Amino acid sequence: MAVNTEINRPTELDALVFGHVFTVITTRLPGRRLADIVRRHAPLLALAQRVDATCFKRP
Repeated sequence: MAVNTEINRPTELDALVFGHVFTVITTRLPGRRLADIVRRHAPLLALAQRVDATCFKRP
């Protein structure tokens, strides 16, 4: 994840990638091929998990 060092939070690019990756891996669709392909790329999953944990903390 590229971190904006001035404010220590995800960049706009991180947010863009997160939005696409998170949607692909969490949306139930009739075909799972794209989600399966994305899940094979650990760095994409790690970025999505970091952005989710950083920006969408749940109580």
